[in-house]
Amino acid sequence: MEQYSWHIIGGDPLADSLRQAQTYVQPALDTVVITDAETIPGGSISTGRAMLVANSGKIIPHLLAYQVVDEVRRATHAGEAGALYGCYGSYRLPRRTSSEHVANDALLPLLAVTLEIVQGDVTRVWARKASLLAEDDAWFVTLTVDAIIITLEALATADPPNTSELLIEATGSEQVLRAEPTRQAVTVAPFEAGSRVHGWWEDLGERLLQRANALDDAPMTGSASRLQTVWKAVQKSAGSGSTITPA
Repeated sequence: MEQYSWHIIGGDPLADSLRQAQTYVQPALDTVVITDAETIPGGSISTGRAMLVANSGKIIPHLLAYQVVDEVRRATHAGEAGALYGCYGSYRLPRRTSSEHVANDALLPLLAVTLEIVQGDVTRVWARKASLLAEDDAWFVTLTVDAIIITLEALATADPPNTSELLIEATGSEQVLRAEPTRQAVTVAPFEAGSRVHGWWEDLGERLLQRANALDDAPMTGSASRLQTVWKAVQKSAGSGSTITPA
């Protein structure tokens, strides 16, 4: 039996989690998964910040590794929610997270996953980069896809400051689909120190590799170029304060 291999490229925590998971997920083919790089070899799968590299082809937003988030995508595409009216996403990172990480590790994956949930061309983008507890620690973005409104917030406000909070909600004429995959946690409260919260959820590395195996059987809604176009519009809107039409 022919043996295939994973090739994980990246130096960030997402790449580390995929390297740890590759022992437990047999690749269907020799597969390159890239999380951060300046160039993307043809045939590779991009996730994380690598989705913004110009020559990215196949992409997997890593938040789809949460089973409940992927179920929102599946059910929405299957029409189970009825006519889609809106999609809301909120990603809260720990307080004092840098503005760079709020943009690239909260807003970017949130935008990527909602664009996989909502099909169609983004026609308008309005974005605001705000400050709540520290400089540039919050983003508020509104997108329109035909008559569907997508509202996103990425914030460095999670408390206690060692956890994160993710919410995805799709509102349709028949159902509201809501995913809160990071609500499960174990709280440790020793007598001599403050409490700490430890996230308790599925292994995202394993599920992301499983999605990579099934990518050709379950194609993504959009593409890297669609995400990159909208991302540029978000940055331009935040800088100008104006509504932008992606082009």
